[in-house]
This record gives sequence, C-alpha cells and structure tokens, in this order.
Amino acid sequence: METNVLATPEMLVSGQVINCDERTMREASIGNAVNLTRGDWIIVHEKNPRTRDQAREIFRVFQQASGRLKIRVEDPEFIEVERESNCREELSRKLDSYIMRDRQIHHPLMVIAVLNRESNYPMFKEVMHQFRCPSQVITSRNASKFVLAKATNILR
Repeated sequence: METNVLATPEMLVSGQVINCDERTMREASIGNAVNLTRGDWIIVHEKNPRTRDQAREIFRVFQQASGRLKIRVEDPEFIEVERESNCREELSRKLDSYIMRDRQIHHPLMVIAVLNRESNYPMFKEVMHQFRCPSQVITSRNASKFVLAKATNILR
C-alpha cells in the first residue's frame, strides 16, 4: 500500500488563508451543518452481539451529540459482516448494493466502522477509498468507552 503525506489543510476565512492545525479546527464553527437523515449514513460492524451493541451505543451517543451541534442524526443503515478479518468482498458487495439501491446512486454521507482488530484498518480504508466514502474507524476498545466528546469531534 502506498502512503502519501498530505499538506496541512487550509481554510479561507474572511478573505484570508489560514493553516488548519488541530487548535484551529477545534475552534472553527460549523459553516453548513449536515444532517444525517435516515439511511443516509452507515455503521459497519461484525455480526456478533458485542459489536452490534457497541454500534448501537455509538449511534445513541451520536444522537446525544447532535443536539449540541444543532444537527439531526437519524437511524443509520447498519451493515453486518460475517467475519471482519476476511470481509473485503462482502463489504464491497454490501456497499455496492447500498449505493445502487432502487436503481439510483445513493452515496452515503459517512461510514462508521466498529473494528475488533486494528490490523483490519488498512483493508477497511482501502474499500472506503475505492467507493469514495468518507469514513471513520472506531476500534472495539474505543467503542467500549465512546463518549460525547468523541462523537462531537466525528460529527464536526
């Protein structure tokens, strides 16, 4: 896998270009809030009770955080994969089905993945890049202590 170092992001604010370091991004207000309406976003998790519960808890915390951000977070499309460690084809097939449902292109606004093993991160990100889906990975370890601040940072 090829790795590229990206340039520091920049923003145009009142006609001035500023570098977007972490502090700048935390202090920036949300210009155009994006509502995550029913089915417009996805949470992917392995098909087992533990990760299913973690995915639902993440969704619940997102709903709490949405009030602070003044956005709407409705039900996501939950995609379950049989085995996270060998799911590239299954995930690709299910994403393709989601995107092409009703014979119209329906691109997700965001995909969240709850992964049991960090070693599966590159595979997941490659699939998301292939489908041009903005994504965020939350490890199972972090999902077990997922708090409002983390949800707010992702939703921003």
